[in-house]
Formats: sequence, C-alpha cells, structure tokens
Amino acid sequence: MLDTILDSIVPVFFVIALGWFSGKKKIVSIEHKKAFADYVMMFSFPLHLFIGSAKANPKTLLDVRIISSFALALMGLYVISFIIQKHIFKYDSRKAAQGSIVCAFPNMAFMGIPVLTSLIGPEALISVAIGNVITSIFMIPITTIILESKDATASPMKIIKSSLINCIKKPLIIAPILGLLCSVFHVEIPKVVFHSFELIGKSTSGVSLFSLGLIMASYRVVLSGQVYFNIFMKNILQPIIMSGLIVLFHLKGIMAKEILLLCAMPTATISTMFGLKYGVSEVESSSSTILGTIFSIVTLSFLISFIL
Repeated sequence: MLDTILDSIVPVFFVIALGWFSGKKKIVSIEHKKAFADYVMMFSFPLHLFIGSAKANPKTLLDVRIISSFALALMGLYVISFIIQKHIFKYDSRKAAQGSIVCAFPNMAFMGIPVLTSLIGPEALISVAIGNVITSIFMIPITTIILESKDATASPMKIIKSSLINCIKKPLIIAPILGLLCSVFHVEIPKVVFHSFELIGKSTSGVSLFSLGLIMASYRVVLSGQVYFNIFMKNILQPIIMSGLIVLFHLKGIMAKEILLLCAMPTATISTMFGLKYGVSEVESSSSTILGTIFSIVTLSFLISFIL
C-alpha cells in the first residue's frame, strides 16, 4: 500500500517542485508559464480527452448517477461557499464568487490526470472529461457573470450568451464531446490518427505538472482566514460531500473512486487566473492554490490508502 501511495504521489510533486525550482532560479523564465499552460489546455489535454472518450464504453460516459453526483459535489460546494462568504463573511458578490470557484474547482487537468492515470490507468480520463464539462458549462459561466457584473454596460443575458459561446468553442469541451460521439456511433479512428493524438496526449501529465510548478513560483504566499477557509472547503469538505453522495446514489466500482479522488484534488490553477483577470482576491486565490497543493500531499495520501 505504501508503495502504491509513493508511486502515485511522489512523481507528481517531484515534477511540480522541478517546475517551481526552475522558475525561482530563472532556469526557465516564469514568463513562459502561459505558453506551457496554453499547450496543455489547447492541445495535449483536449487530445488526451478525445482518445479516452473515444475508447470508452458509452454507458460509462452517459451514466446519469455518476454525472449527477459529480455535478452536485462540484456545484453544491460552490453554492454553499458562496452563501457562507456572502452572508456570514459579508463579502460582496464578486469576492464571494471568486472565493467559491477557489473552494469548488478541483485541479483535474494539471493534477487529476497524472494521479489517476498512475493509480488506475488511461480509462480514468472519462471521469476527468465529465468533470471538465460540468465546470465549463456551469461553474465557469456563473463565476464569469458575477465577476463581470461590475461592468454596468453589459447586460446579464449578453454575459451569459458570451460565456457559454466561449466555453462551447473551447477544445476542452469539443474534444470529449467528439470522442463521445465516436464511442456512441462506433466510429473507428484510423491508427495513424490515433497514434498521432496519443503521442501529444501522453505529454499532458509531465508538462501540466511542470507548468503548475512554474505558475506557483510566480505568486507570493500569505496566510489568512480566507486562505484557511478555502483550503478546508476544497481539500477536506468537498471529498467528504462526494463520499456522502456516493453512498446516497449507491455508486460502486472504479468510477466512484475516480470522482472521489478528483474532488480531493487541490484548487485548480484556473481559479487563480480568474482572480488575476478581474482583480478580485488575487493574493488569497494564489495562496490557496499553492498551500492547498502542498497540503494535498497529506489528504491525497490518506484518501488513496483508504479507498484502494
């Protein structure tokens, strides 16, 4: 069991540390972080998801109980976090929305894939694809609408329409949907295409972790009540909620373990990007991402030992 935990966790944090060290020592310019992130989000990750979805059993991809429970865990925590920050912490709506995406958006792309493929194999990409679609269609547009509410010239309907169109146009959404269609209609992908996509897709884990370390090296860390709250909600409460939903929906098998592990991932780096773009809680968001990632060494190790 200890070997399993070490084999899945140590390589992940080694590559993150390598990226962080390279950025801090200026071996690789921190300015290149966007190029690495764009490569992962625009090319390698979408192709990785396409291959995984195309090879998957359609029944697995369209399992209503899996999709419903996963969506409730992600969006349920988002709503809970928003209510707490808005009505108890007395934050304005924009700060509450930024805090909520930090609390509820797991790092499925940069950490989920390496950890799950190490533990389970390439078939784990299905749960990542499902989670990515949920966050892209619901969490990201809702957060965007609230964060852009400061712009009095933009109507809510215009923001909603723009956000949804931008999400639908993203390779991260298009790729798994195309893969799903190939799976459902039994479209056979030519070997040369499959191997070409697979070659790029396999680079996702290493490049994403290295770029995560590079991103972490570019932000400063502060400790505050907001940061502690964010880390508790993301690293501890969300997997607890997911565990309860697994019991409630009577979920069993490998997919149940996958979505539980994904909910235990630390905050996604994209949540920090929202804070930087809109000038809302930048320091708290980046600190939560960095410290939450470090703390996940403990939480992920515990969870892996518990479910495997």
